[in-house]
Amino acid sequence: NERQQQQFAKQHLDNLHEVSNVIKTAGAVFVVAGGVLYVTSSLVVGDSHLMTLILGFLGVSFITFVVFIFISFRRLMNAMAERASEMPLVRMLLSLGENSYIRAML
Repeated sequence: NERQQQQFAKQHLDNLHEVSNVIKTAGAVFVVAGGVLYVTSSLVVGDSHLMTLILGFLGVSFITFVVFIFISFRRLMNAMAERASEMPLVRMLLSLGENSYIRAML
């Protein structure tokens, strides 16, 4: 029984990592698509109503995506935050926030 629980826990963790990678990839695609569309619209058509419509649609789609991911995968987001808090860069940024010199500047 103990072995089955460990196997289930490992499988659950592997599934969380897979879903985490899918979310990261989809988010990156949205960010890159938005950036490419923004740069293209700035270079090609400066003041086009069609580009404004497309950028607005992309923005609303991205916001909907973020809200959907946050609501649907709240437990995964907690696991990702816990994993991120173990990363050295995140710990360094958090310690910078507690630094008195940084607090004085803000």
